[in-house]
Amino acid sequence: MKREKFLDEKIPMVEIFNSISGEGITSGFLTTFVRVYGCNLRCSYCDTKYSYDGEYILMTPSDILKEVNKFNCRRIIVTGGEPLEEDKLKRYIPIYLTQNGYEVRIETNGSVKLYNEEEILEFTGSKERKNLFYTLDIKCPSSNMDKFNIFEENFKRLILGDEIKFVVGNVKDLDYSMQVVEKYKEYFKGVTLNFSSVFSKVEPSQIVDYLKAKNKFFMENNLDVRVNIQLHKIIWDKDKRGV
Repeated sequence: MKREKFLDEKIPMVEIFNSISGEGITSGFLTTFVRVYGCNLRCSYCDTKYSYDGEYILMTPSDILKEVNKFNCRRIIVTGGEPLEEDKLKRYIPIYLTQNGYEVRIETNGSVKLYNEEEILEFTGSKERKNLFYTLDIKCPSSNMDKFNIFEENFKRLILGDEIKFVVGNVKDLDYSMQVVEKYKEYFKGVTLNFSSVFSKVEPSQIVDYLKAKNKFFMENNLDVRVNIQLHKIIWDKDKRGV
């Protein structure tokens, strides 16, 4: 999409707020969240159903930028819903925000294609992905959405600073995650592999024990692995919005 066309449109949005990043490699950093409306998946453990089955407001790109500017925070996470749904205007919010001086991380569910160079070139005039990072979900079996995963096509677009996230609800999910890591390990050099438990479904200590047993493999393949705990669900009530 051409930037000029994008600037004239209105986009369905759920909320924009400032808090800390509650998970992943940005955990604990002050961050502005830009939550778009709509999602193409229906994960069993989804904790933001309001992002696809609730109210939304229509905002122009300049409206979004004005709201983000209020928080004086250079880090942004664009989330949802699903920010990168194809053939949707919201797909270009992350690129637009980087062009306005922000460092942007996209939380994407792994079932849609990441940007290719031509797409970035059309919008920005350059093929370079600058100040733009991915947290790419791999849907495990307990999500009931694993059949929608896009693997190699997306993995080959990952760079240093990107992150793979496995949300696991049981041992079967951990085994599935390891199968993916073993098969596609060549794409994960410099990419953080983050294992997160479905809240209240599996103890983080169980994930730690599992990963410790696989540590030789991670070391031999120079893979960066960590366990994630959702800080926002510890600091605030697990169902509280806007935090």
